[in-house]
Formats: sequence, C-alpha cells, structure tokens
Amino acid sequence: MMHSAAGTTLIDNLFDPDNCKMDSAAINPCAVYNLRQNFEFVRDTFLSDAQARQIALSLAFDEEISVAYWDIHSLRVRVLNKILSNAIANTPEGGKVAIRICKSDDYTICIKVSDSGIPAACGERLFYDPSGSLYHTRLCVQAHKGSISIVDDAEFSGTTVKIDLPLYLLCMQ
Repeated sequence: MMHSAAGTTLIDNLFDPDNCKMDSAAINPCAVYNLRQNFEFVRDTFLSDAQARQIALSLAFDEEISVAYWDIHSLRVRVLNKILSNAIANTPEGGKVAIRICKSDDYTICIKVSDSGIPAACGERLFYDPSGSLYHTRLCVQAHKGSISIVDDAEFSGTTVKIDLPLYLLCMQ
C-alpha cells in the first residue's frame, strides 16, 4: 500500500498528543450497532503495517455484542489506534498482536490488546505521565466512564492492555 504525503500527515496528526487532548465534555456518544465492523476497521487499518513486519494481527470476539452507546470515533482514534500503533511498532518481526473483545458482564465490554513486544513493566506509567504516549488514551477511556490497565496474560510475553467500557454510556451521564 502506498501512502501519500498528505495521508502520512493525516496519520501523524491523528497520533500527535496535542490533537488527542480530551476531557469528558469532548465526547459525543451515540448508538453503535455494528461493533464487529468497527473493530474490523481498526484491525484493517494496521494490517498492512503488521504484514510488512511479519506480525500476526488477529481479532477475536467471544460473543456478538449488538449495540453500545459510545463516541466510537474518539475511541477508535484516541484509544484503539494509539494502542495498536504502539503494539505494532514495538513488537519484533515475527511477533503477534491480538485484539480480543468480550463482555465482562451485561453492562460492560472488555477489550484486550496484547502484544509480544512491549515489556509489561513499561506500560502502566505511560497512562499517568502527561508526557507519556498513552496519557490521553486514558483520559478518553475515563471520559467514557471506563478503565484502562496493564494485565498479565500467560499467552503473551509482552503487554496486554485491558479496557473496560460500559456498553450504555448514555445511561451513566
């Protein structure tokens, strides 16, 4: 896939921390009916980069989720894209990155992004250091009344980022 200079600038702008500043008033939740399609779009955004580095990039759903009330655009741009970009950039050639979606309970979805590259000990501080690459990611998740953390995953030698989000944000405002 060829990238134009304008396309590269657009992608650079998406990942620029100054463009990712977020407060709770900045989100605009609405009904999202096809979560699988949204997560497939995020995966496909990074698929060619992963393939070029021979990184296996997978997406798995434990069960179908019919609807959520989120600001899906801000979650894709400020959370999922940022986490996947970091995971792929820091996973060695031949490694793997996995996205797993499941329901924690009737009202909460769990998104796990695991990689075989970033040491788990490095991750948590990036969410709390204002100069860290994932600081604004945490703010976006919190604006959605969710939580984000680094968890152990026996299947992966690197990092697993766990994001818990309520499915029905509108009910919580």
